Amino acid sequence: MKKSNCMPIHFNCFRMSNGPSEGVYFASWGCNYSSSGDGLDLANVDCKCVLLCFVQPDCAYAPGSQSFSGTGIQFSSDFGVVRSAVDKLRSKGTLVYLSIGGGSYQNWSGRKVANCVALAKDLHCDGIDIDWEKTFADRQEAINVITEFSAQTWQNKLKLSAAVWSTGAYDNNGDTYAGLWKDVLGKTGQMLDMINIMSYGKLKMFYSHVLLWSTTEDFLAYY
Repeated sequence: MKKSNCMPIHFNCFRMSNGPSEGVYFASWGCNYSSSGDGLDLANVDCKCVLLCFVQPDCAYAPGSQSFSGTGIQFSSDFGVVRSAVDKLRSKGTLVYLSIGGGSYQNWSGRKVANCVALAKDLHCDGIDIDWEKTFADRQEAINVITEFSAQTWQNKLKLSAAVWSTGAYDNNGDTYAGLWKDVLGKTGQMLDMINIMSYGKLKMFYSHVLLWSTTEDFLAYY
């Protein structure tokens, strides 16, 4: 991973058919300003998968508008500049996903799936990532969200992934997140191209990046 001015968050990226890989959640709010795609930190990220974060589930984007206003994503550069950086990443074989949700954007009940899909397409992304961060008691909503996004991403030839808790595949033990994704993926796993195992337990600083990883046990629980 090359040094940059941004704070991409490394996570364990588990492709449903090809085994573990590496990717980053790329913090749009920390990206530098540039008038060209080549000048953005984003264009120089060196990994297999980049997820642009974060977009509001109730995103107000209109197809073809080419504006980040009302979307929640916080790039300071023009829409076309960011799209050019996405194109550069994809030309190197990097998968680029648009991540919906995150810890700050939780209005999933007001979700605008078509708007999110239109934004991903206009940015030339490969797919959409569902970063749904609620609790075990709310898991039916996650099932509904993935099901709805699956229908529209499939129609628009986009990939679909989900960010999952490191303990999400264990049996529920009363913990807020343990076992959360075991039930959800049992009903929606076939709709996903990839799951991203979020691993916030162990941190190591490297330049301006935060490296995160799960235990082998966490990975195996998702098999």
